Amino acid sequence: MPGSGKNAVGKALALQIGMEYYDTDALIEEQEGKDTTKIFAENGEKYFRDAETEMSKKVSSLGGAVISTGGGTMMRPENARALRRTGYVFFVNRPVDEILERVDLSNRPLLAGDPKQKYKLYADRLPTYRAVADYEVRYDGELSQVVNALDSIIELLKGGYRAV
Repeated sequence: MPGSGKNAVGKALALQIGMEYYDTDALIEEQEGKDTTKIFAENGEKYFRDAETEMSKKVSSLGGAVISTGGGTMMRPENARALRRTGYVFFVNRPVDEILERVDLSNRPLLAGDPKQKYKLYADRLPTYRAVADYEVRYDGELSQVVNALDSIIELLKGGYRAV
């Protein structure tokens, strides 16, 4: 979900486990020379979603990295396939109430306006997020708790063991 903390979690996790970190939205903004809000306004959502698809394919081929995607990336099956082909997909599930309470939504085109719209977006996307994710981690506490939970899952996947 937009505002769920994917970037903060991704950066902290990459640092903790010693991997490269990529934020697909930031890479698209760099490529386009403008922020996401401006891309939506000037080029439209479809243009942005097409750019997401290309960026998903590109970063998934890099391997050995933590990748944070935009909230709409996984709504396209080809993006989910590209990212799952080379790694695991984690769904950082942050309650909408927390997003509304703690996140500056002014630069998030799909979250602007009526708070009811945010709940609808979450409800619409939740089934897809859960279907494409290998693992779901709830983010309703501290960032370090989420990162440690993800790190523990990764250790288990590598054949190690650590209490979660």
